[in-house]
Amino acid sequence: MVDWQRGLATNLQPAVLIVDPLLSPAHDILNDSSWKYAILGLCSVTPSLFPGEAWLAAFWKYPCCTPKRFGVAVHHGGANSWFKTNWCGIPQVILAQWYDTYDHASTASYLAIGVYGNELVALMVNANKFGKTLIMAAGDESLRERLELWANCAKHRKYRTVIRSSFDDGQQGRVGPMMHWNLWKDAHENKDYYECRRQLPGLNYVEDTQVIEDGDERARANLDTQNACIDQFSDLWRRDPVFALKKFKIRFSEVGVLQGRCAERRLFTDVLHVNKTVAKLKQQ
Repeated sequence: MVDWQRGLATNLQPAVLIVDPLLSPAHDILNDSSWKYAILGLCSVTPSLFPGEAWLAAFWKYPCCTPKRFGVAVHHGGANSWFKTNWCGIPQVILAQWYDTYDHASTASYLAIGVYGNELVALMVNANKFGKTLIMAAGDESLRERLELWANCAKHRKYRTVIRSSFDDGQQGRVGPMMHWNLWKDAHENKDYYECRRQLPGLNYVEDTQVIEDGDERARANLDTQNACIDQFSDLWRRDPVFALKKFKIRFSEVGVLQGRCAERRLFTDVLHVNKTVAKLKQQ
């Protein structure tokens, strides 16, 4: 029994399964043998003896899942499965297997966006209870309405990653950060700035209200205003269906790669702006 529990917890990770009641109507599969094979299917064992095995489908084979295509998702409550199921707006039955999956299962039950499938027999699965829970989740119209709103909120929410950098540039004599900041602000309003900026898709300038107010030579907090040049940009993005911690690291590394290009483009824009300003003054 212990080995079976360990196998269930381990094998649920790569094979999160979707149950499609359209392929196998709920009233035709509610019996002990069918749910026994369903549990075997959750253990990544193909239920070849079950004639209606077409109603089981591997979650990872369908990166773009829709509620119309799938009736209910069954998974172990891991972060990737939890976020992807919510993003797709599919009713879910969570068979929690370890500590953090208990939290996802309880949250789904509390928010009424899913069902805790093995709350009374955690780590185990009761066939009769699991079957009734699965049918309840697949046929609850109010649950689907809440999930539709939940999924729309997740898909349209935007995030902004702001990068703030300070450069100790005293060796080159640039010890006036306020002068440099004003120069960049003036160039930002110049049409030439936007022409150059087209080569940096995904990056956009963000004004900081704490930088300059009424001539106050005060830069951002925790920065040396006498020996630093200030730079900042941000990236506006939407999250992926699978939104685990690793996505933050990947996203940050992408921004880090673009950071140097942005600094070079900013410097080029400053030089271009100064040259054109000097040319206009000479003409006058």
